[in-house]
Parts: sequence; structure tokens; C-alpha cells
Amino acid sequence: MSTAAPPVTPKPTPTRKPSPIEQLIEDRVEEARRALWWSELTRSVLKLVIGSMAALLVWLIVDHWIYSPGTAVRFVCFSVAAGTVVWYIARRVWPVMKADVTSEYAAWALEQDHPEYRQQLTSYVTLKTQPAQGGIRARVVRAIGSRAASLLKSHDQLPDEATGTFSWWIVAAALFAVLAGYCVLSPKSSLASAKRLAAPLAAIDPAKRVRITDVTPGDAEALAGRDVAVSAEVDGLRDEEPVICRWTSEGKSLSL
Repeated sequence: MSTAAPPVTPKPTPTRKPSPIEQLIEDRVEEARRALWWSELTRSVLKLVIGSMAALLVWLIVDHWIYSPGTAVRFVCFSVAAGTVVWYIARRVWPVMKADVTSEYAAWALEQDHPEYRQQLTSYVTLKTQPAQGGIRARVVRAIGSRAASLLKSHDQLPDEATGTFSWWIVAAALFAVLAGYCVLSPKSSLASAKRLAAPLAAIDPAKRVRITDVTPGDAEALAGRDVAVSAEVDGLRDEEPVICRWTSEGKSLSL
């Protein structure tokens, strides 16, 4: 009579704890990797924001002072602007959001700022990801890692590529200041012009410098010989510009 032996459960291979040198390199490369990803995403978004603000400023100036487009031209401008934004997000922003910066590239970016690295960090990261081998190869990898770790201790900065978005922030802030200043100082309504672009099929009149509102008595009838009080609120006139009221009586045009 024979009995089956119980199945033998293999013992899990213990995970080797990384040495302080390995942990230092891993932490610094991971930090650089995250910073590079965020900087690239920030640059892509800032380029979109800067381009949008520049296009809006050009539209406001054209619509205010050069040419007030009709419905067809506004629809074409809106379609081109919306299509450009969608294309840029699909081709520039979305791929960055899905992509990932490799450890090898992060190590290379760290080395670009300090020639004394002599590609030791890149060599270590590349060799470390290959299948483990013993002997002289393992000792060489440890020696390279030790020298790279000592350099990382003396250069505790992120790669310049990961911190090179400052100029883009300056451009965005300056352009925003120009756009905001124009909207505040322009005698014509920038909001109305923006609405004309955002809703090209809507019946929105071009922005005007002078606005006449609250006209009274409006469409009314009066007996001949009686005085009729006419009033209105007029905004946007310069100090030297008078308000003139014109009316027609018995085929004659009169003004006051």
C-alpha cells in the first residue's frame, strides 16, 4: 500500500534589503524622474496657456479696432481655435500624461549638470537593471555605484531640465498682465468681444466705446405742441464730446 506525499510548498525567496548606497541612488533617481515628468507636463500646459492668451489678445484688438467679423468669420475663427487646442492636447499634453520617465534618462539628466560624473551614474543604473550576476561583474557594479553615490551626496540638486520652467512662468505672467491691463484700460468691452468669439452663432453686437442705455420715453406718442422729455444714459464719452439728440419732424431732421 502506498500513500501520496503531501505537496511541498516552496519557501519564498527572501528579498534582499538594498544597501545604503543603493537606497541613496534609487531615491535620487526616483526624485529626478518625478521632477522631470512634472516639468515636462508644466511646460506643455504653459505653452497652451500662453498661446491661448496671445490668440485672445489678438482677437480683442482686431475686433475692437480693426474689423468686427460677422457670424461666418467668427465661426471659422472659433473652429480653428478649438481645433488647435484639441490637437495640441492630443499630441502634446496627453502623451506626456501617459508617458513615464525612465530611470536611465533621469540618471542621464543628473549627469548633464556635472561633468565629473563621467557617466558613472548612468552606467550603474543601466547595469543594475540587468540580470544579477556574481563574480567580478558584481564587484565592478558595486564600485561604480559607490562612486556615483559619493557624487550624489556632494551634488544634492535636481537636474536643470527639471527646474527650467521658470522662464515659461515669467512669460505667462507677463502676457496675463498685458491681457488684463488691456481689458481694464480698453474703452470697449473685452467681455463682449470674447463672447462673440466663444458663441459665434449668437447675435452679439460688436463692442462699442459709447453705450446708450435707459432711453426714455422710448416708443411713445405725444400730442402736437406739447413738450416731450427725452433722456438717456450715455457711457464712454470723452470729456470734450457732447451728447446730441436728433429727431425728425414733418420731414425735417433736427438736432439738439
